[in-house]
This record gives sequence, structure tokens and C-alpha cells, in this order.
Amino acid sequence: MTCVETRGGAVYTEVAEGVENFAQAYDSLRSTALTPDESATVIRSAIGRAKLAKGRST
Repeated sequence: MTCVETRGGAVYTEVAEGVENFAQAYDSLRSTALTPDESATVIRSAIGRAKLAKGRST
């Protein structure tokens, strides 16, 4: 059985094919996710770009 929380509510499935589909989707997301350090680098970069853009607009 799987339970996936979505913006529209929870989705439950007990069918083997449905469980496998959710497992594959989760594995795909997990394998493409950034590491915590990579995420921090992206966030710092975005903050730096936002500060630069703000400085140019004033």
C-alpha cells in the first residue's frame, strides 16, 4: 500500500502496479535531487543574483 500526499489530498493504492509506479517516480526524483551541499550552493547563488538585481533597480 502506498499513500502519497498531493495538493489535492492523499492518494492511496494497494494495487501492485500502482505501488510500483509510485516507487519508480520516487526513485526518479530522489536520483535527480541535489545533495544538501549542492542545494545550499544553488540557494546562495540565487540570493546573490537577487541582491545584484535589487541593487540595479534602485
